[in-house]
Amino acid sequence: MAKESGGHTVGITRFVKSPIIEFAEEVLILDTNEGSLQGGFFSTKIAQLYILDMLYTEYFRRTTKVSINNINRTVVAVSDKLY
Repeated sequence: MAKESGGHTVGITRFVKSPIIEFAEEVLILDTNEGSLQGGFFSTKIAQLYILDMLYTEYFRRTTKVSINNINRTVVAVSDKLY
């Protein structure tokens, strides 16, 4: 839906072969020091959320009117799926 609406997609993953790579226009690969059996450290999750928050905040700041319109469109698109 994002691409169809003219949106720019960014994938954030720690896996170079992640399926999201074929859908995203930009991909951020986050390197972590955790092993595959450790199940995900809290610090890794916080780092990923921090990057996501920075990207969102800066985009919203640069495109406030468009972003508000997009939020409203998103609410309409998902509201019937919430219940």
